[in-house]
Amino acid sequence: MIASLFLVATSLISVGEPQPEVTAIVAPSEAKSQPVRLRTEDKQDLSGRYFAPSKKGKGRAPAALLIHDEGSCGQPMDGLAAYLQKKGFGVLVLDLRGHGSSVGDKMDWETADPKERKALWAFAAKDVSAGALFLRKQSDLHASNLTLIGTGAGAALAVRHAIDDDATQAVILIDPVKIAQGFDVMKGVGKLGGLPTFILAPKAAKKTVTAIQASAHKANDDYEFVEISYLSSKSDVILEDKKLGNFAYSWLKDQVMN
Repeated sequence: MIASLFLVATSLISVGEPQPEVTAIVAPSEAKSQPVRLRTEDKQDLSGRYFAPSKKGKGRAPAALLIHDEGSCGQPMDGLAAYLQKKGFGVLVLDLRGHGSSVGDKMDWETADPKERKALWAFAAKDVSAGALFLRKQSDLHASNLTLIGTGAGAALAVRHAIDDDATQAVILIDPVKIAQGFDVMKGVGKLGGLPTFILAPKAAKKTVTAIQASAHKANDDYEFVEISYLSSKSDVILEDKKLGNFAYSWLKDQVMN
């Protein structure tokens, strides 16, 4: 009987060899989010939750992919996902490989040594690609209107993906670090080439985020495309800040919802 409540849909997308497999396990329609299982290009299984857009307007809804910090999981970002869902977005929150419900026998952030963690984080770029692919295949979402939202070291993965994905229309970095497992976030933001970018950070991170902003503008002939807003919460609880969703949406509605 339980099985009858779930619809398992599998689709193969031609985006190069090998082809990543996307499998969605769709929960009952009344649920705010739907559990999903994704398979990446390198055959890793990931868990996540899909928040289908709650507002049914004309045309397809914009998509957002939320990327958690290293050593964390997607669950702390569910509040932001639910907020954006209510505002008309389709949102996917993933547990990256080795994290949360995506821990495997040979992929566990908690037990990995520094070298293994660096490798895990590097290959997590494939997780982000699988997430973006999943969103592109949702019939109620706009295939070329993707927002990437990364927190902490997850900001590095968001930037890394946005550099090469033309479907990305906006990037939000929540309390980003300058360098994450070898990836230079500061230089990466400079390579976004003017893509609308919004940094949300605690006031204590002002030195870091203004340095990222200044570097990005300088790398783009002083074109000012990176905006910053500060939240009163500290880094360890910034995802619980009640103003986070409003700040993010207020900026996004002018970038991707016009």
